[in-house]
Amino acid sequence: MGNVNIGSQIVHWRYRQPAVTEDVNQWFFNIFEPGVFHGGDLQKIDNDTIRIFPVAVLIETPTQQLIKVQTTEEFLLNVSPINNIITCSFVWQNEIENYMDFNAKPESSITPTEIILGECIFDSSDILTHIDYLKKKLGTLKID
Repeated sequence: MGNVNIGSQIVHWRYRQPAVTEDVNQWFFNIFEPGVFHGGDLQKIDNDTIRIFPVAVLIETPTQQLIKVQTTEEFLLNVSPINNIITCSFVWQNEIENYMDFNAKPESSITPTEIILGECIFDSSDILTHIDYLKKKLGTLKID
């Protein structure tokens, strides 16, 4: 352990530093790139329903916080040819009961803090043919 600040260091987690969850979530903001870190596969159930398998994400909030959220159970989501991009988002509130939202929406309505899980591809007859992952946002470590 050094006791001299060589190179003008910034220590993000100091010993005995009081921590408030809201502050801790801001510490991670510039360390990781938000996105999917594990899971989040999508499965076609029928022409207007998909299954979302468990997913772990680091997700950015509109207030510049980075939150780790994961689901432990699969669930269903309705989709359509217009609402075909599958996203998750999180809005921080100082509340215990505060969860991530999942939506199917048009690409034009996606906000910068939403994480794309995939895109439902419909043919010209509005039949859901497959799910594409080219737009899936994967999380990474930020290296400046």
